[in-house]
Amino acid sequence: MESGDVESNQEFLTSIAQQLMQAELDKFRVQIQIIHDYYHAIEEKNTPEIQSSTTVELAFEGEDAPAVESVPEGADRT
Repeated sequence: MESGDVESNQEFLTSIAQQLMQAELDKFRVQIQIIHDYYHAIEEKNTPEIQSSTTVELAFEGEDAPAVESVPEGADRT
């Protein structure tokens, strides 16, 4: 417990979860572009680019990770 392994693993897990969520958001945006292009192609119209939207990066560089609550050993966890 004193070595900080638990906190390190929690930080790593949080980082991976943020990266997975960002990948899913990016994938969703590409799927919307494909659907948009497909329907414009069916109607034989020129395919205008979708207006660029503001993207939100989930991983904030330079900011500290949220504090991890520690529960003393033997304490009631509820």
